[in-house]
Amino acid sequence: MNIMKEAWRIADEAVLFHGVGTKQEYFAESLKLAWAQYKSLKIEMTSKHWEKGNHSRQYIKIKVTMTSVGFTKMQYTDVEGLAKFEGYCNLKNNTLHTDLRKSKVIRNVEVQKFLETKLDELIQNEQKKASKSATQTSRFDILCGAALTMSDEDFEDIYDLPREYYL
Repeated sequence: MNIMKEAWRIADEAVLFHGVGTKQEYFAESLKLAWAQYKSLKIEMTSKHWEKGNHSRQYIKIKVTMTSVGFTKMQYTDVEGLAKFEGYCNLKNNTLHTDLRKSKVIRNVEVQKFLETKLDELIQNEQKKASKSATQTSRFDILCGAALTMSDEDFEDIYDLPREYYL
């Protein structure tokens, strides 16, 4: 979201609302409102890993809110925009399943687009993190795999004890 463009848009609406002056006169206050709008961005995100049997999933809940500021011909508006996602990423085949995806429709199209792109970006990041953690094997698993594949003589040379002691 471009803050300067948003400030000019608010200034244009202020001129129409008040009916007097130019948008340059309202620009300073509009810039403050645009910054306040941008700073009102809140992200709530939870992610939980679930594994059972042959299934491995990463459950994701994301809520992005932002206050939209502007004027109509009748009043000053201060509406909270919302974009929400609930679903899970199947880590076996890396597919995303959506349980709920909604957006509260608000008048300010710029804010709505910004919220949607921010939500998509967060979903993609969470999906990448989940798939990356599912494909990584721990150092312990690598060492156990190596110990199982080596011969009995090599095992005894390294650990100075017969394999039966560890099993």
